[in-house]
Amino acid sequence: MGGVLLFAFAMSISMASAANINWQLVQTLNIPANTTTPTASMALLNGMQYKVSVEGTYLAGDNIQADAEYSFRTGSSTEWTDSVSTYETYGEELLDLYMDSDNDWGDYSTMHKYSKEITGAGNPLNFHIYDTYPSNNTGVLVVKIYSARYAEITAPNENSVNFGNVNLGAYLVDDDQDPVNWAVRRGTCAMATNNIIGNVDGMHDDYSWVNDSATYTQTFGATADTTSWLPGKYCFVFNPSEDGGESDIRLTREFYVITGKDDCKKDGWKTNFDSIFKNQGDCVSFVATNGKNLPANQ
Repeated sequence: MGGVLLFAFAMSISMASAANINWQLVQTLNIPANTTTPTASMALLNGMQYKVSVEGTYLAGDNIQADAEYSFRTGSSTEWTDSVSTYETYGEELLDLYMDSDNDWGDYSTMHKYSKEITGAGNPLNFHIYDTYPSNNTGVLVVKIYSARYAEITAPNENSVNFGNVNLGAYLVDDDQDPVNWAVRRGTCAMATNNIIGNVDGMHDDYSWVNDSATYTQTFGATADTTSWLPGKYCFVFNPSEDGGESDIRLTREFYVITGKDDCKKDGWKTNFDSIFKNQGDCVSFVATNGKNLPANQ
């Protein structure tokens, strides 16, 4: 079994690059239609990513039904519109749901469901329905606020061929700190089998798990010494623990280990590495150049 050396990764984290995003419901608000007094959310963490959704319709009097941005007036409307039929002089913002100063909920939804993603600023959000005569209204709009929980494996590269020390890297973005389970398994990503290194199933190999409270990011790092491993396919499993109500995140990354030129011989270039190499010479060249000559089929 190869050893593991501590290895820290520096990286730029962005939601756009995340391989696995889970939205965790953190608050539900009922926004009454019969008052313009704002309904405040909890304070959103500064820099944390959130999704805000709103759904439902309410009655605004004079045969008018409205959702977060669009309305229909029985007797004069032929479709749902941003402006209120026969009340156009009041502006398109009439009967809109405001989130602070924002009342843009995008294109009309026949399901009356809208959402947008925002970045928390350390303050609550304030919601209200704008109307000049709110006392005529009945019903509520339901606002739900979700925080982002997502993760990504950053190393090694998918299906890469590696030898010597192999860097393992990943990160988790969450609104609280969570423990992490991890393992490298030979020939499979399945649970509790063919373990080589990790911190599960009785293994206690070294790793780093560093929390950055400013970005709500926990970064994983380890370096595996593969010099004594058998050649072939391996799987890095990254599984941050979830709190109650959080969705499970279990990511996997397959890669290959080669220990020397002998691993290329006797059709090893093909049987050990799933035909990533074109032939034995291609495999030997990869080893001889310390990986500079990449496999022809990679």
